Amino acid sequence: MTITPDQKLQFNFQLKFTSEGYMDFFTEGKPWVMAKYDDAVGTEYSIVDNKVEKLTRTITEKTGQDDWPFLFYEIKTLKVVQMAALDDPL
Repeated sequence: MTITPDQKLQFNFQLKFTSEGYMDFFTEGKPWVMAKYDDAVGTEYSIVDNKVEKLTRTITEKTGQDDWPFLFYEIKTLKVVQMAALDDPL
């Protein structure tokens, strides 16, 4: 992720979705779990970046109910909180 000279945010990203959950590769191209669908509130997923800073994502809310209709599906929701790295430009 970079900020261009004309102050625009530029980034490329890669995600991997499976039947168990999904992960991204935003942090230095390393795979990092965003959430696993069956995990409970309080579950943490951590990664250590190249500056040896430990970054953690935590599931803070999970409905467990079919809250949102979408076509033929009923969507459950969860909330994942992540604290940004100290040098994150955003």
